[in-house]
Amino acid sequence: MKQIIIASEHQVQLAEQIAQKMNVPLIMSKTVRFADSEMRIDFVVDNDLILEAHAIVVHSTGRPVHDNLMWLLLTCYQLKQKGVKTITAVIPYFGYGRQDKNSDGTVGAVQMIARMLEVAGIDQIVTVELHVPEVIKYFSIPVHNIKLDNFIAHFLKHYCIKKDCTFIAPDKGADDRVVAIANQLDAPVMHFAKERYAVNQTRIISSQGTCKTDKSIIIDDIIDTGSTIVHVAQELYQKNRSCNIAAFAVHPVLSANASDYLQQSVLSKVWVTNSIQLAIDQQFKKLEVVDISDEIVACLDNISIQ
Repeated sequence: MKQIIIASEHQVQLAEQIAQKMNVPLIMSKTVRFADSEMRIDFVVDNDLILEAHAIVVHSTGRPVHDNLMWLLLTCYQLKQKGVKTITAVIPYFGYGRQDKNSDGTVGAVQMIARMLEVAGIDQIVTVELHVPEVIKYFSIPVHNIKLDNFIAHFLKHYCIKKDCTFIAPDKGADDRVVAIANQLDAPVMHFAKERYAVNQTRIISSQGTCKTDKSIIIDDIIDTGSTIVHVAQELYQKNRSCNIAAFAVHPVLSANASDYLQQSVLSKVWVTNSIQLAIDQQFKKLEVVDISDEIVACLDNISIQ
């Protein structure tokens, strides 16, 4: 079956890398925006290229979350109208993936988002490091969640070549990931616990273990406001002022003034992946973006296309 890759300007860099490695044509969409903020998605391409194709739509639903989510829904719906046979949505960062439950314990918004994606015509989803992997149960279509433990360990082994690193879990949710990575590098682990006292507001309440190495690396799946990672870094600095403190987070959401906050922190380096294409104002000197296109291509090569 012929394949095509569809991208918007918000994820074009990653889509280009995937298309090149898969040797698949890349089609850029054209977004028409109306005065009332509605949008229409057009494709400047011969319809014969789309007809009966397997379309791979590459698009994260990060901020602006609702614009990006609506772009994905409209694009997939439009592709089905134009006659594509199947659609795989590559959603490296899955917006609303943290809303598995409401504050009262009822099912969160992610269930509704799952239904919307299915109604739009998506046949399967590829995503990266879901914050709550259990949300897959809300889908009736296949969801392939790429885990990056091995990838991160391989990337960091050069930084920890002398085994002088302590890996830091900034909260309970990161414990399993951090231990898995640290075990591959035969490195010690330090655990922190936090509490959330308001929306996007956290504080450190305890720690377990010590950091006696020259380097420490905080590992997390998301940097949103940056508060958790920065608070943990400050605690580490107070405990061991000679330690070089870095961080690796998969998804650089970087809301509000997070970039300035991270740049001004005690962190020496912040690694993130290209699961989200960053705007110019989100980039800062301590930031280094790591490419995960090989991991996505490997997943796409291994999944079945009906």
